[in-house]
Amino acid sequence: MGPFIVGAFSMPTSNNPPFPAALRLFSGAVIIVLIVGAGLFFALVKPRWPWAVTPFNARFLGGFYTAEMVVMAALVVWNRWSPGRLVLVMAFIFTVIVSVVSFINLGYFDFRRKAPWLWFLVYLASVAVSGLFLWRARARPSAKGVTLNPAWRGYMPVESAILGLYGVGLLLFPLTFGSIWPWPIDAFHAQVYSAIFLAGAGGIYLVWRSAPREELLVLGLAQFLIGLLAILGIASPTLRCTGSTGRRPGHCAGSPFSAGSASAASSNSTPPPGILARNRHHRLQRRLDFQVTSGASCRVDCHRRKTP
Repeated sequence: MGPFIVGAFSMPTSNNPPFPAALRLFSGAVIIVLIVGAGLFFALVKPRWPWAVTPFNARFLGGFYTAEMVVMAALVVWNRWSPGRLVLVMAFIFTVIVSVVSFINLGYFDFRRKAPWLWFLVYLASVAVSGLFLWRARARPSAKGVTLNPAWRGYMPVESAILGLYGVGLLLFPLTFGSIWPWPIDAFHAQVYSAIFLAGAGGIYLVWRSAPREELLVLGLAQFLIGLLAILGIASPTLRCTGSTGRRPGHCAGSPFSAGSASAASSNSTPPPGILARNRHHRLQRRLDFQVTSGASCRVDCHRRKTP
């Protein structure tokens, strides 16, 4: 990145006042919540998640929450307008979209459990706090930026446009745009993931307009971690088939490419627990039918061989 950014980590920023200590306290509380979400990457909190998630979805969400945790840690360390402006804008976009999508898809949540209530409480609180601080600082100019190389100046708006268009597509046409996702996802997860793309698009555009060094560092670190952890989640040995099975990777046990997840991806209104229960029943019935059919065929064939 050094050849492209002139003085990105040496030029001091100006007009970068601190945020109130209350924001640092809130950021610390958010980090504690994100630690729980990051546990999805290792399936530590999967049974307690507000809705049913397949292994790949769990690892992708866990990787994203890990990256978000690092971003919030940067806000705790600096607690200033830069990188706070970037962090709060991206957090506001993400939490607003996820909150709206969650209200639209209430069928995925079992409100007899505590987890869905905590989910809505945390996200609505994040929307309120990030929106409040952004509103109070709405007239504040950005911190003094650094000079970007023309290559980065040309690349960043293109990346922002691509992420934004795909995010809008996932949000408005989840089944269509979700069909080109690396693994099968249903409409609900497609709309949740749209928030990641739209928040990223907003953050990149913001930094492209003005590039304070702290925001460049935080944005680059967030993109690096999300990409790296997504790749590690897909390439994890626990989610790949061994060569002896003779199956394609998409049909591994526990893989979201299995029949259960494919059926879940085709529905937007039925909660995943019901879908998974029906799929387990159908798979069991197919195995029983196969055993009965195979047994009958064997008996007929054996009888024919014994008959002179």
